[in-house]
Amino acid sequence: MENQDKKPRFGLRNKIKELLSPINLIGLVIGALAGFAYYSLFGSSSANGPIASSPYLTILWGGLIGFLITDIAYQSFKKRK
Repeated sequence: MENQDKKPRFGLRNKIKELLSPINLIGLVIGALAGFAYYSLFGSSSANGPIASSPYLTILWGGLIGFLITDIAYQSFKKRK
C-alpha cells in the first residue's frame, strides 16, 4: 500500500506550478509593460480598434503574448537539455 502512495502525481497542481515559474511571470510583466507602452504611443480613445482604444485591453493582451512567448521558449529550452 505504501508504494501506491508514493507515486508521482501528475495533475493540475503540478501544471500550475510549472506555468507560474519565475521565467513565465517575468515574461508576463514585460509583455504587460510593452502593452502599456503600445497604448501610450499608438493607442487613442477614438474608434481605432477595440484593443488599442482601451489601456486595460492592451496591457492584458501584451501580458498574454509575453507569457506565451516565454512559455514556448522555456519549454523548447527545457527539451534541449
